[in-house]
Amino acid sequence: MCSGGLTYEVLFCQRGFTPHYAEHVVDPMDECPKLVMADPHTRRSAIIYNLSTGRVEWEAKVPGSSVPNPHTARMLLEDVERFGSAGDIYCCDRDNNIIVIDRESKSIKFSGKAPWRAGLIHEACLTPDGAALIVTDYLEGRIARLSLPSLEPDWIRRGLKKPSKVSVIEGIVEPWHNPSFGGQYVVCSNTIPGSVCEVRDDDGTIAWSCPRPDRTGFWPLAPHSAFRLGRVECKGSLTVLGSEAGGGIYAVDYFGRPVWAISGSSVLWTEDGLYYSVSPDGIGEVTHVFPTLDGRIGFCSWLGFNSAIVGAITSLPSRQEAGFVLAHEKKAEGSWAYLEPPIRGEGWDEVLVVIENLGPEEISWRVEGVATGLLDTRGVLRGAVKLGEGRLRAGESDVFHVRRPFAWYRVATRTIRQKEEARVSVYVVLKRG
Repeated sequence: MCSGGLTYEVLFCQRGFTPHYAEHVVDPMDECPKLVMADPHTRRSAIIYNLSTGRVEWEAKVPGSSVPNPHTARMLLEDVERFGSAGDIYCCDRDNNIIVIDRESKSIKFSGKAPWRAGLIHEACLTPDGAALIVTDYLEGRIARLSLPSLEPDWIRRGLKKPSKVSVIEGIVEPWHNPSFGGQYVVCSNTIPGSVCEVRDDDGTIAWSCPRPDRTGFWPLAPHSAFRLGRVECKGSLTVLGSEAGGGIYAVDYFGRPVWAISGSSVLWTEDGLYYSVSPDGIGEVTHVFPTLDGRIGFCSWLGFNSAIVGAITSLPSRQEAGFVLAHEKKAEGSWAYLEPPIRGEGWDEVLVVIENLGPEEISWRVEGVATGLLDTRGVLRGAVKLGEGRLRAGESDVFHVRRPFAWYRVATRTIRQKEEARVSVYVVLKRG
């Protein structure tokens, strides 16, 4: 299917089915590729779809009535002692129970509750060793590691607003070609703006996040899921995330800078409340992104006709646009200081930089271009060309725009008066095509 330069294959789309989640797996019961899907709002069921036959071959409505679930439904690919057998489906039901559904009888063979007063038990994701579940409570803002089969907590963390889906960072090895930035799981905070966090298995602390703790990087709009893509050395792997509010899919690097985008980052607050937008590429409210068995990026888009579309990207759009925050209320002092990380211009056709002086002192700014692909920020910057400069009084903003970009851009700021301070925010928009 094609829209605005984006091409994707429709894996599943049937009227009356609105999957919020999908995973692409080889079914251990017959060795055939399947989609396992969760539909929490329409059918309230877990679903198995046979891609070879084009038919829904199995569906089980989850019990309960108090919360919308299941938001995820996963297939056990091997036996897990005192939990379930290979081929069974595990998910959360509508009474905040974590359940395993027997594949043949559709009976509930395991049921347990989290050890707190639950708001919405949104996610239960099996750890790679099969010893525990990573569980999120969407309304209570909890993420926990619960041991199996007792569901006793190994740890419980609070502070992440609306924690939603969890993905396992697969293939972690030490020390080379490691897709991890220090954690084992990727968790989304489904707020506006939201965040994507990498969580450690041993204690639940955050090893990496986008945006970063200083609020620099890409600000995702209501991300519901994300996964780590790649086995690139030196922290070069990407994190793919979907935006519910803007209907886009983005890949961000270690620093939280967009590398490519299916643009969809516009959201409007009005007197009537929040207004979601649709990607210019023709997808809307991306509730889930996932890796397919053949190496593509799969997604769930709620822009179907009385349905959700489960698709797999065939090619990215030629026209892309993405923005990120280079500095957020950062202190500027009397000497020149470069903002980190640098802006990568390579591969983009246009770069737009907006500098905002939050005051109270007047500032100077400058933008430099670096032509070489290797940028060494450890010492004096060599080979840089000054491309733009200006002065801003408190409360003023300025714009720098360039086409046919350099490989890198660096932005520096300082206050006019030597011993005074100011606060600056810098926003970057990247365009290609």
